[in-house]
This record gives sequence, structure tokens and C-alpha cells, in this order.
Amino acid sequence: MCLKLANDVTLSDVTMGAHAPQANCPPHPATSRRRVHPTEPHKHPNEQERVKVLQSLHAELGEITLYCNERRDNYSDDVNLLKVLMDDRFEPGQLKSLTTSKSRIEFILTHYRVFEPPMNRYQSVIHAGGLKYVKSEGVNEQLSRLHNTFQRYMQTSVNYERELKQSFLPFMTSEHPTLVLARHQNAIGTEKYATMLHAA
Repeated sequence: MCLKLANDVTLSDVTMGAHAPQANCPPHPATSRRRVHPTEPHKHPNEQERVKVLQSLHAELGEITLYCNERRDNYSDDVNLLKVLMDDRFEPGQLKSLTTSKSRIEFILTHYRVFEPPMNRYQSVIHAGGLKYVKSEGVNEQLSRLHNTFQRYMQTSVNYERELKQSFLPFMTSEHPTLVLARHQNAIGTEKYATMLHAA
């Protein structure tokens, strides 16, 4: 009879906390095991590592987005400054909304902007073999494009700009030495400096 009562205890009985019919006999071992209150399932170590990897990659994507937005704004400002300086209807006052600094104008003529978004976490995940925890092939493909293909495209553009800027300063020095000197002369303000550049 004790065995029959034990077999009558269902999983729903355990989950809901119900009790099997009582009988004058000691509790059956099976009944005792089934009456243990359920606990929160323990995460498998692999699942914990997977969550850790995904959280790290997600955080780095946020950092990359912020970095790219900042770079895009800087590039946009550079282009707008160059457009003003090269405009046939150039007016020095147009610069006020963009910059009031001679060094800012000089920077876009002689310096290039590096492009080094944060990628340390992704590289660490690769070296540790953590990409195996990213189950989606589509996500893996997009991550590879972002950190490899698109990064190479940007680095190629940066290299072109670097070569251009490195060759431009010697040209200015030989063909327009007054402009090179004007950068360091306090008596020459930003608008006059820009006017000299436009005339050159």
C-alpha cells in the first residue's frame, strides 16, 4: 500500500506543494525525493561563460558606436571647414560657426585623423576561443565584417589621408612660406589667416 501511495504522487503535486494521502506506514524514499521543493536551476558553466562573452561583446559595440559618432562629427567639421576655405564666394565670417582657432584650421591641412575604435574585447574573445559561444552564424559574420573588413576599409582611407597631409606641408613650406609663418604670429587673427589661405 505504501508503494501504491508513493506512485500516486505526481510532479504537479510536488510543484504545487500538495500532499499524498496519508497511511500508517513510513514515507517511501521515492515520495520523499518527489516532495523536495524545486529550486532555481543552476546555470551550466558553459552557459555562464556564454553570457559573459555576449555581455562583453555587447558593451564593446556600444563603445564602438560612441567612438564612430565622435569621429564622424570631426570628419564632418573638417569637410565643412575646407568647403568654406575653397568657396569662390568666401567670407571670413562663415568660419565663426565652425572654429575661432588658427590651429584648428592648420590641423586639417597638415594632420590626419587616426581611426582606432576599441576592439580589445573582441580580440580577447577570439584569442580565448570564446566565439564558439556565439551560436548565431549571422552575428559571427557581422562581427567579422565590423572588426576586419570594415576596419581595413577605414584604415586604407586613413593611410591615403596621411600620405596626402605629409606631402602637403612640404608644399606649403616651399610655395607659401608666409602661411607657415602666419600660423605662429599672434598679430594675424583667425579670419585674416583664413583669408590668406583662401587667396593662396
